[in-house]
Amino acid sequence: MVIKELIKKIEQLSKQGMSRGEIRTSLVEAGWEEQDIDDAFAFLSNLDPSAPSEEPKKSKKKIIMILSIVGTFLFLTSGVLGYFYFFASPQRVLLKMVMNVSNLTTFEYSGDIEGKANIDQVLGASTSILGENDFVEDTSTSEASNTTVSFSGRTDISNIEQPEVLFSSNINSELMGEVTTIGLEVRLIQDMLYLKVGGIEELLGFFGLQALDNQWIELESSDVEDSVGIELDSDETSPDMMEVLAENPEVIIITEKFPNDEIDGVGTYHYAYEIEKGILIQILRELSSDSSTDPGESFQDVESITGEIWIGKKDYYPYKLTLNVKANGSEDAIASEGFDLTLFLKSFNQPVQIDVPSDVMTLEEVMYQS
Repeated sequence: MVIKELIKKIEQLSKQGMSRGEIRTSLVEAGWEEQDIDDAFAFLSNLDPSAPSEEPKKSKKKIIMILSIVGTFLFLTSGVLGYFYFFASPQRVLLKMVMNVSNLTTFEYSGDIEGKANIDQVLGASTSILGENDFVEDTSTSEASNTTVSFSGRTDISNIEQPEVLFSSNINSELMGEVTTIGLEVRLIQDMLYLKVGGIEELLGFFGLQALDNQWIELESSDVEDSVGIELDSDETSPDMMEVLAENPEVIIITEKFPNDEIDGVGTYHYAYEIEKGILIQILRELSSDSSTDPGESFQDVESITGEIWIGKKDYYPYKLTLNVKANGSEDAIASEGFDLTLFLKSFNQPVQIDVPSDVMTLEEVMYQS
């Protein structure tokens, strides 16, 4: 809340024509903490390159004098500064993480989701439709089945107009009375979508489409958008969730601070957190441009959202995240009891390679073979 108020104050003073130095002096005199002012300036600089910057120094002697004063001050207060950074407050660490994530262009991730899925809600009316045929037993059931989703992927948004994405997952669930494993892999490269699904050969066989099982299919992203109604390109009008979190830090509450930990050899801060569901819904409602839907409906079956997070001590990137969504037991929910997510991230702003599959076919070619 402090940073949010500071950002608004800085923007107001900037519009009045004040320089960064004048704004800093005014805020310090008003009782604001210098570190909070620096964090607010840094956040604004990341969002808007035209944000007020430091005035150029006109004299080399003045520069030397200032550097000498600053150096002496840092030397005398090194103990205090060291204490501050060693015992950095969770709120500052979270803010720095959000600011850094906003600047990410490439990263890799992996993880898993565990819970009980309501098959009726996942498949909808499809189970009833299949059940009407003689060659398929009635699969409708109201019982939730244990479901695990393991996933991994890479993302490159250095060219926001043509993002490249790789996502793969394995879904293990009790479907049609037995444990079924379904594999899914998706690649988005140069406005082309490549899709492969495996583990459903028997189901596809009912429709004479068994050739689609474990076969790479090539589709134009525009065709997918038109037929399915899913927007694959970036939408500049949609809210930036990292910016939303930075401007509304009260959404995330740190409930416990654990001893510092290591993730793959990287030193991290380790916290437990809770999401303020009511505040989040209110923010989403304010940002929503569609008055016909209520963002709160997506959370009506959610009782609480908690988890843990590991943030790099040097680069302030999130290296691990756990999320526990506790549901209220509604029979209409896909996961009536909730679910647990574990997410690992790495290779921040490192080169990402996503290749076109070698054995890809168009949908027309596959249908012709069938």
